[in-house]
Amino acid sequence: MKIYRVIILFIFLNGTLKSCAQEIVKSSETFNSISDPVIAVYYLPKDNETVRLISIEKDIPTSTKYIENTYFAQYLLFSDGHKFSFQKDEVLKDFKNSFLITRQKDKTNSLNTILKYYYIEKHKLIYNAQLSVRIESQIYLFNNGNVLISDEYEFNGKTFQFYNPNFKLISKNDPLGEDGFKSSAVYEYDNKLIVMIQSHDSDSLTGNLVLEVYDLNSGNKIHQEKCSTKIEDLTSCIGNSEYVIVFADKKLIKINESGKVMWTKKIDWPNIEMIIIKQGSEVVAVVSDKIQSLSSKTGNIRWSKSFNEINSIKNLNFSSRIGFAALGLYTVFNDSRIGVLLALYDRDKVNSLDKYSTSFLIYDLDGINKYEFINTKDNNTSKMNVIENKILIYNENNINIYEKK
Repeated sequence: MKIYRVIILFIFLNGTLKSCAQEIVKSSETFNSISDPVIAVYYLPKDNETVRLISIEKDIPTSTKYIENTYFAQYLLFSDGHKFSFQKDEVLKDFKNSFLITRQKDKTNSLNTILKYYYIEKHKLIYNAQLSVRIESQIYLFNNGNVLISDEYEFNGKTFQFYNPNFKLISKNDPLGEDGFKSSAVYEYDNKLIVMIQSHDSDSLTGNLVLEVYDLNSGNKIHQEKCSTKIEDLTSCIGNSEYVIVFADKKLIKINESGKVMWTKKIDWPNIEMIIIKQGSEVVAVVSDKIQSLSSKTGNIRWSKSFNEINSIKNLNFSSRIGFAALGLYTVFNDSRIGVLLALYDRDKVNSLDKYSTSFLIYDLDGINKYEFINTKDNNTSKMNVIENKILIYNENNINIYEKK
């Protein structure tokens, strides 16, 4: 299921640094601490700006006992101290580049939610447009600012609608016609959207896979291929102009541009994250307690490395087995390295918050560990982002920037 892709939200930092090869340099920028809880951090490369999202509870000034006396409020805090507060019960839905979408209750229709579109300009959040959609809609914001809204809900969907930043409809597609589909997974690549769709099968829990490709500027479908493979549980996909790798039913399935299955490989569950390296010739995956590279041509494993063999991880004081969850996986330094941010936790005490740690690792394309950075027990949320030739590991109070010498 998709919920397994990110299973850790809060991790705890207090750092120990180790470099296996003196080719990575780190700098950091410290921000003023705040008392309100930070739930996410974003980075704007164009403005070299870090934005924190803060969520708090506020009291409603009323004595009526039948009315809720608190509600959630959110605001954005820029690195220079500028602040923007959202309206009552307005919460952030997605943030890409300088584009931002929030959602808010639709007072005129209890089945709908109001989406609001903003863009950031010089420390200001500029309102652009709004749209009322069904509460259960799937909403995707892309790097070019366009938005996809799907009516997929509880294993039923029919329509994909693409909107521009003004929330003007630019394209509407019913991928499988009136029959609709069971589930879908999307992946943005080279200003295109790869969509894997699972069709309905009235006599079975399974459904056929269908490959579709959309142009993200126009929202138009530019390619569709039906695949004979039947699956029960579609989780995620990754791909390029030549192939798509689908993760479904605890298996990786490679499908070419003609919809033909090239290979299938069983894989551990539930924790998986994937990237494509070496001009599409290999796929690197974080699976359970290891990172491994598979040939995209054959599915064979080229190399596999256990995180438990990393010296700094072996030295952590865990009372039982260490669990791993990928918080970020990227190609870095002009695609010459692989960066992975891990959450580390005690498998027998997953609710014991003082047992969470993070590990930031860099591998070369042959699986050789080049860098280790271990953080433990500091009660901050941590995220990873890659902008141009910089790696950013950040939480609410500081940002660590990694660059190659």
